[in-house]
Amino acid sequence: MKYFFPLLLILAAGCAQSKVSAPAEPPKPKTTVPEPAATVIETPKPVDTPAVIEPAKVNVTHSIPEKFTLDVKFPTPPPDLSKFIRDPAPPPLPPAPNPNPNPPPEIELSLPAVIAGDVGAFIVVTAVTNCAEVEFYPLDSGLAVFPRKMLNSETATVVTATVPGDYRILAYTAMGNIPSAPVLTIVRVGHAPQPPPGPAPNPNPGPVPPPPAPTPGIETAAQLWIIVVDDITRRQQATAAILADPIWNSFRTAGHKVRFYNITDPAAENYKSQLAANGGQPVLVIMSIANNHWLNKDPADLKLQATPAGLQNLVNKYTGKQ
Repeated sequence: MKYFFPLLLILAAGCAQSKVSAPAEPPKPKTTVPEPAATVIETPKPVDTPAVIEPAKVNVTHSIPEKFTLDVKFPTPPPDLSKFIRDPAPPPLPPAPNPNPNPPPEIELSLPAVIAGDVGAFIVVTAVTNCAEVEFYPLDSGLAVFPRKMLNSETATVVTATVPGDYRILAYTAMGNIPSAPVLTIVRVGHAPQPPPGPAPNPNPGPVPPPPAPTPGIETAAQLWIIVVDDITRRQQATAAILADPIWNSFRTAGHKVRFYNITDPAAENYKSQLAANGGQPVLVIMSIANNHWLNKDPADLKLQATPAGLQNLVNKYTGKQ
């Protein structure tokens, strides 16, 4: 303690001397600086048990409007959405064409159901049609068909066979670009109908009567040309039936010559006078093979007979057997 007070006196003297000797300095401007807020740090109090931390509860509320409107503005012009359409509507059908006031005629084609002839004979197959040409096709082997180029008629053909039997022939035609339905016929070779047997010979025959004398004024011949000229495109069913009858083959067997000509064939030009005398077609012309004389000048005999018996009567008349 005895040194404390002297020390204080020395210090105080030194301070007084420093205040008197120091030069005066200009005062500093006052600047107001906010003092920072005091930070209070609380020191947790020690606890005896560990603290339990509960999870924080967050209360979030969303506000959803009752009506929602999407305002989309497309650029101008709007995009083409046709490619997104799955099933586009088909284009409208064109109007139905007006019916043809002049429809094409229906195709007519027919053949006899059965045509009979002898073995090795030339059998004529004639079609009834309103078309210009008919094609014939044999379905069974053994039946020979004449080439079309060798025939005068475009709607008929000639066949022959050396073996008896039934042979099928298919025929077809066309009008414009429309084909016809095929038609079938049977050529029966070797089964031609035979004439009925005559009476049994008399064991004691009497004198043979002389043959009948020919009708006065009528020229006859032993062998005949038997010619038919008709229009195939206008041929009636009755004409087709008589032309397909086996009686023509019997005339050939007897030595006569038979020809069928269409009115458009060049050979038909030779019978213009007979067509004129008959008043049209079909016409039956009978001529002598020996001298080519026209025999049936009677207008009634120019008509094509509708039955085989009528044809046979005419042949008998002009061969002098009547």
